[in-house]
Amino acid sequence: MRAEVRAANKRYDEAVSASQKARMTKVNAAVAAAEQQAKTQGKDPLVARRDAKAKAMAATKAEFDAIEKPAAAERNAAQAAARKKAGVAKG
Repeated sequence: MRAEVRAANKRYDEAVSASQKARMTKVNAAVAAAEQQAKTQGKDPLVARRDAKAKAMAATKAEFDAIEKPAAAERNAAQAAARKKAGVAKG
């Protein structure tokens, strides 16, 4: 059972990791641009970073969720099947 659960987790990680990297690349680019703009305008760069990160994460959430949710459902189903096969309750 443990091997099957581990395999399901590994498949999930592989499916989601590329999407996470792409999302963070976009977010980090937006944060860096906002920080530079804040510095040139004489505003607090920390506040600009925080606000830009929140906006970028919200903007990329739908795209990320489109990849993550099916992968999570597949992982959860595989884990449930492994537990059922082994006769173990969840947890």
